[in-house]
Amino acid sequence: MHEDDVRQSCPHCRGNCNCKACILVDEGASIFSEVKVVNDVEKVQRLKYMLAFIKPVLQRLHSEQCEEIDLQVNLTGDENLKAERSKLMKDERLYCDNCTTSIVDLYRSCLSCGYDLCLTCCRELRQGKQPGGELASSADQSSYARLKGSANGHESRLPVWSANVDGSILCPPAERGGCGTSSLILKRILKSNWVAKLAAEVNYLTALDQKPSVLSDAQCSCKIDTDTASNLDKSHKHLRLASHRSDHQGNYLYCPSAQTAEKEGLEHFQRHWLRGEPVIVRDIFDEAQGLNWEPLVLWRALRDSTKSKSMGVLDCLDWCLVEVSINQFFKGYQEGRIHKTGWPELLKMKDPLSASLIEERLPRLGVQLIRALPYHEYTNVRHGVLNLASKIPDDCLRPDYGPKASVAYGLREELGRGDSVSKLHYDMSDTVTVLVHSTEVKLAEWQTSRLEKFKAEYKKASAGEHMHSEDVSANLHEGVFHANGVTSMKKEMAWHGVASSIKEEAARSRLGESIHDSRDSRTLLKHEAFGETCTENDKENKQPLLGQLGEMKDSNYYGGVLWEIFRRQDVPMLMAYLSRHFQEFKHTNEEVLDRVTHPIYDQTFYLTKEHKVKLKDEYGIEPWTFEQRIGEAILVPAGCPYQTRNLKSCITVTLEFASPENLQELLHLSDEFRLLPKGHAAKDDKLEAYKLMLYAANRAVKDIRQLTSTGSGDL
Repeated sequence: MHEDDVRQSCPHCRGNCNCKACILVDEGASIFSEVKVVNDVEKVQRLKYMLAFIKPVLQRLHSEQCEEIDLQVNLTGDENLKAERSKLMKDERLYCDNCTTSIVDLYRSCLSCGYDLCLTCCRELRQGKQPGGELASSADQSSYARLKGSANGHESRLPVWSANVDGSILCPPAERGGCGTSSLILKRILKSNWVAKLAAEVNYLTALDQKPSVLSDAQCSCKIDTDTASNLDKSHKHLRLASHRSDHQGNYLYCPSAQTAEKEGLEHFQRHWLRGEPVIVRDIFDEAQGLNWEPLVLWRALRDSTKSKSMGVLDCLDWCLVEVSINQFFKGYQEGRIHKTGWPELLKMKDPLSASLIEERLPRLGVQLIRALPYHEYTNVRHGVLNLASKIPDDCLRPDYGPKASVAYGLREELGRGDSVSKLHYDMSDTVTVLVHSTEVKLAEWQTSRLEKFKAEYKKASAGEHMHSEDVSANLHEGVFHANGVTSMKKEMAWHGVASSIKEEAARSRLGESIHDSRDSRTLLKHEAFGETCTENDKENKQPLLGQLGEMKDSNYYGGVLWEIFRRQDVPMLMAYLSRHFQEFKHTNEEVLDRVTHPIYDQTFYLTKEHKVKLKDEYGIEPWTFEQRIGEAILVPAGCPYQTRNLKSCITVTLEFASPENLQELLHLSDEFRLLPKGHAAKDDKLEAYKLMLYAANRAVKDIRQLTSTGSGDL
């Protein structure tokens, strides 16, 4: 064999070897390295574009701070008042003790007990509102119960807390977590007048420039106002039909190839992004050599990163955490697993592989993936010129924006229960998700036939529950949410469980009769996967699509993940539907939901085909629906709730970023989860949108000064 032939066949020489030694080669770069170098002129233009979105938010923050300072001056009579500055470490965060929102600068604090209150809660108190929303009382239940030494402390009403007539605020009573004795004084975190100086600089830099064309006209050449593909021409070949709304608005999503996205540039993408539309970029791996996310590689990385031989995974049947060996989990990824009833056992990794683990154990794959991503100005975690999150100083604490790798099983057929899904939810910021590997697991013939019988029994049993729930929900759905969009509900479910449980258990027993007793409940299916190797994955990437209009010519060829993304303007109607029908949904332990705090933040709903039909019939809305294939990057703007279902066993990698276009939406989301009760899984201000905005504005001003040699002293 000739030496050249060896080189062409050798995985190491070809750059796609997955041995431990080759995977650990970082190619002299990091997943956080700069990928695309932007020239100075273009960088200044990008930064000023970003400041155009930051400017109104910064002005509002400055105005609110001025009002609070003026009020304090009136209280003290000291016109030269300077709020005391708190001493915090660079990586230290300060949160409001009432609503748990991150405090960015000015706030009020009690000198006696250290109780801290954000300016938003201060304003609400002066307006006679419950600070933090109507559910804020639930935020104090734990402290009240501790004071009373009783688990029933939450049943007693908390004392009223209000601002004084002159606008001053007394520390809340002990039942609310304060001391009730001292007035709250004004404090600050940043230097005096820092925000005011920054706002002046931003105003100066943005006042000299014309409004970017993409802001003056958000329409683009590929916009389609009809629902028929017959009107498409060559200029619209990079669109994918994703919905069939009767108003024909936004039924097509922008879906360019990676090469086309690079050729058309950012402006085309930005026109769609400004309208709050997801964007699909195809074939991002075409130029990536050696990008091979085989499950064996992830198994080895996970095994080497922990001393434990097992891992916690979620069973999608009852959403309970189960312990399984790392080896068996990844074996089941390729071969499948079943419960002893014959029902498919679909597992998903509870916690994704973190960016630090990818950096340490999969550096080559991580670097190549980052390089393959589209729109680096947004998606680069540390160097994206239009990524607000990239402006966080290195010595400050930053959230884990990714990349994060997730592994989950999946089946093409929607089972109705136990499907491998990510339930309806918001992400805390903009996201880009790439499908890097998928494998189809086919059900055995005996299992398919029994599943049909089982599904019929389950549907019949569930029908009885729905008949009962319709009467209850008809009386409740009008008052599920208060004006602030969040409330808590309790209902009587005495009718649930008896008849349906008997029917379901009987069905399970019948399904299990033909399964040998020696079979373990976690038995692996006979391996009937397509065996998608790297070569097969490459083939899938190159399969032609039907004009990118959504439907495939060959029904046997399909993607790995089914995405369903709702428009922002449809969220109120979506929430109304879920509040009306919440008793028709099940979650942990397959129990019917007995209450809902927030239909989206709870992350307990997945809309099946039947529910999506009802949603459109009752409220006239539907999500963008499409299948993601290997090598496709899905960019989802903040504020668009979505759900996914795995059609195959899949490995996905997700990164989060914060685009300036969606800054207002990030602040809106922050306001929403601020109103959630304490203890809610989603009540965590990880993003700290206001702080992110200040970091980005400050960094942009400094960079523009340096690149143009203009401006005054440092902020």
